[in-house]
Amino acid sequence: MTEQAIDLKRGMPAATSLRQWLGAALARPYLLPLAVGAVPLVFVVLLSALVLYTTFVPRLPTTPGWTLAHWRLLADPHLWAVVLPNTLIVGFGAVAVTLFFAGPIAWLLVRTTIPFKNFLLTCVALVMVIPPFVKSMGWVLMLNERIGIINRIVVSLFPIDSFPVSMNNVWGIAWVMGLTLMPTTFFLIAGPMRQMDPALEEAASICGASRVKTLLHVGMPLMWPSIVAAAIFTFMTAISLFEVPAIIVGLGGSTPVLATEMFFAVYGGDSGTTIRYGAAGVYAVLMMVPCGVGLYFYFKVIGKAHRFRVVTGKGYRPRDVEKIGRAHV
Repeated sequence: MTEQAIDLKRGMPAATSLRQWLGAALARPYLLPLAVGAVPLVFVVLLSALVLYTTFVPRLPTTPGWTLAHWRLLADPHLWAVVLPNTLIVGFGAVAVTLFFAGPIAWLLVRTTIPFKNFLLTCVALVMVIPPFVKSMGWVLMLNERIGIINRIVVSLFPIDSFPVSMNNVWGIAWVMGLTLMPTTFFLIAGPMRQMDPALEEAASICGASRVKTLLHVGMPLMWPSIVAAAIFTFMTAISLFEVPAIIVGLGGSTPVLATEMFFAVYGGDSGTTIRYGAAGVYAVLMMVPCGVGLYFYFKVIGKAHRFRVVTGKGYRPRDVEKIGRAHV
């Protein structure tokens, strides 16, 4: 055996030393997840620091000096009267829409014996991989106030000038955003719902509770952390997506939100002389603030994890609800 194959520190072959090191690392199961999780964490911290840094530099991230001029955006009445209210309507509206559809669909496909379950689950997964701008274009082609197919059909059949329902507003953005994020929310809720102990629901049924009451008083409280997590994820994604508001209402500035305002801050046009990195950084910070508040409440919820035990132990066997049409309210 050559000297290159000898570990001089341990006096044993290098391959043996490597196997011992891997064995020692695997003996501590927290080391590998910690090492893997540290990589994206470092990038997240660096990107967040860079975004905050750009709000204090005069023009470019590499420009020397410091300034607070970009933070004058906080004194703009348009920001507080239009942009932030529109952003909050989009965020909370998307949460309401996605939970309204994702919750019942998850219960039907996970906890009941509804026919074609695998086919419907596949459809939900396929909808999730369709880009948001494609879904937005579909809604524009259907319900746009000028070119929407449904709008044109209704106007041709009835003596009215336009279809009474318009997608070209902040409520239309919230509707499309909620439906766009519904498949992701579905899978966030479906997993914990599948792991719920059926003995808890059976005990409620023995006590005389109907299926609706059992769902409201047993299932929903146990699913609360998952619902909160799904709502926070939906809210954070809704206020940061640019494609949906840009396509639904266009880039004319009629319905501005933080995502479109950030775009205009960094869009320099043909000359590229009006790029405002500092203003874009300020808008990004404004996006992070409500997300941080939401995460705070989420950690408050999971801090009481002993109140939400949805996974059982020995004898656990998930059971689907049969004959869902005969439930007694």
